[in-house]
Amino acid sequence: MGKFQRTKVATKATTGTAAPSYGVNDLLVQANQAVDRFEFELAHQFAVRALQMEPQNLNALEVAGSIEVELELFNEAKQVKTRVKKNRLVILFFVSRTRPRM
Repeated sequence: MGKFQRTKVATKATTGTAAPSYGVNDLLVQANQAVDRFEFELAHQFAVRALQMEPQNLNALEVAGSIEVELELFNEAKQVKTRVKKNRLVILFFVSRTRPRM
């Protein structure tokens, strides 16, 4: 299989064939590759699509925030940073609750 894993969508397109669907990680890889080519608008589109699929995904949030800084979308980047902090606090809370106490 190629670099990206493709999964089939349950619905069929008008041509009668199933359209490929990309996962969050595939979209983030595409976003990072677009950043490497200095195509920040395209990278932002990939990152936003990843966030639509998984709004709490920390990797997607961090990628989107970094791209928004490059695009000088500072208000959006600040909102993403706040979401990242909230998610990290929630994760730390649950990790601390699952550790055995001595």
